[in-house]
Amino acid sequence: MRRQAEALPLPPRHGETIQSPTLPLPPPRDDHSLLLFLDQLATVPVGNRAQIYAMFDGFAERDALARLFNHGLGQRPIGDVGRFMMLISASGALAHESTMEALEKLVWTDDRELLHPEDVGVQAETGCCMFAPEGMIQSRAAEMFAWIAKGRADDRLLRMVAEHPSVVVRLTAADAFLYAHEDAEQARERVRGIAREKDRPAIGVPRLTRHCDRAAFHRAVEAATLAADRLPKERGIPSRATRRETC
Repeated sequence: MRRQAEALPLPPRHGETIQSPTLPLPPPRDDHSLLLFLDQLATVPVGNRAQIYAMFDGFAERDALARLFNHGLGQRPIGDVGRFMMLISASGALAHESTMEALEKLVWTDDRELLHPEDVGVQAETGCCMFAPEGMIQSRAAEMFAWIAKGRADDRLLRMVAEHPSVVVRLTAADAFLYAHEDAEQARERVRGIAREKDRPAIGVPRLTRHCDRAAFHRAVEAATLAADRLPKERGIPSRATRRETC
């Protein structure tokens, strides 16, 4: 049987008019209304972030809503990649402790179990993600795991840093750990100590956040780049940050 997401229309293409729904949205009650809820949530402008969090904080019957989200996170294969990524984000916004187990299980799930073969790579005509999603789902799950845990499950998060087979997930988990600990030097030393040697140069790099000082960020990037220049080249660190050409 094909995935349930096909029962709904595909997400709008570029150029089509999208109207943002009025917040708060009604909470989903079943699998079908969950898909509709995620599609509506995806159209809310990022500038309404405070209202989105207020909406999730105001939901009643949070246990039942978490069970619905957790059931969706356990779907294999996942169906539409974009909707599933929105589900991970919504689960983080709800921040129910029971979701940590579902997210952790997702982090350790192989792409071959998560994805339909046709969902890998460019899917311009089907509305699927324009980028190859390998490791992307697990990385977002690691971020939301850390967001909900807020430093209460460091050993589980650091195991992702040390043991996950994907370098993308390892580095994302390391960054999520540092973010949860406000980039404290003690946290930096701890995560570097457990990380693989080849990952360490990429841990603790400058982070661009929503309200940060852009000039200070660019100075930090330059300092990190100069530090990378001084590392032994046999480690595979590029001599300078290079511009990647994109289509």
